[in-house]
Amino acid sequence: MPVTVKDLIEKKGRGGKMRVVTFKKDKSGSSIGLMHGDKIADLRAAFEKSLAEGKGVPAKRAKEEASQQIPDSMLDLINRGDDGIAGIKQAYEFLNRSDEKSLSQASSPGGERILYEKSEVQILKPLEVFRALNVGANY
Repeated sequence: MPVTVKDLIEKKGRGGKMRVVTFKKDKSGSSIGLMHGDKIADLRAAFEKSLAEGKGVPAKRAKEEASQQIPDSMLDLINRGDDGIAGIKQAYEFLNRSDEKSLSQASSPGGERILYEKSEVQILKPLEVFRALNVGANY
């Protein structure tokens, strides 16, 4: 029986918690993912693949919709409110239906990998906070 991401999340080892994280894959910008143990699933890539495979959305449109639904920054995702949560849920449901082995080899229709080892990426601060204290004192 294949192991699903849900099985991995429900295991009690290594903290047993799934976390939403901001990470950097390469020299490109940041991405939002789900981390459990030493695995990180790219939410945007998972959402894009779920649209293309599950709903038959053409690849180009799936990539555009995924970019709108799952932004690059955690703050933008939070600002999306219920729509942002709906995007995370859809990506999570896709991940649950897939086994880890197929995910580790899978990519989105746009060519982005879905599953990464924690050692392959850089975990970033969840929120990039910009300080605006004493701005008025400068004038």
